[in-house]
Amino acid sequence: MATLRILKIECRRVTTGIGDDDCEMLIDNESVFRKQMGDGDEHTFNNLQRTFTNRINILVWERDESSPSDIIGVFYANKFQANQGDIKEAMSGDGSLYDLTYRVT
Repeated sequence: MATLRILKIECRRVTTGIGDDDCEMLIDNESVFRKQMGDGDEHTFNNLQRTFTNRINILVWERDESSPSDIIGVFYANKFQANQGDIKEAMSGDGSLYDLTYRVT
């Protein structure tokens, strides 16, 4: 078994449109984080972790009324990333720019 630890999410640029993003993160289809985020905002997680066997899916999107699916980024963390230290995933869907920092142990 491996453990995914989400450390931080940073908004470098909001998605195309007006105002902040209603940013939501799902891990294996479970909503684990939702927050309004604007340019330069970041959120540090104290204890967001999930165990998994081979790989685990992470999805970040803007959840809003104007568009049904504003995907910011989607990727898999896998057991082969264990003990590689902090890993930063850059996501740039829908005109945005986010960084998600995580670790696999």
